[in-house]
Amino acid sequence: MNMPFGVVINRSDAGNDCVEDYCRDEGVPVLGRIPFSRDVAEAYAEGQVISVLVEKFDSVLSDILEKSRQGRK
Repeated sequence: MNMPFGVVINRSDAGNDCVEDYCRDEGVPVLGRIPFSRDVAEAYAEGQVISVLVEKFDSVLSDILEKSRQGRK
């Protein structure tokens, strides 16, 4: 489809490096890593906007958005 793409690794601290290794081997950009957080899981389950509720993820989500915008240019 010739469209820019990338990967966001959710719960990045809850496993091994298989996804990261695969992305590196295949040349797939990793746009960001979101570590596991019970606060995030609860907010998401309630349909709330995570970046508004959990300030510690605001910069992570902003970085992902910026990297995805750069890929569209």
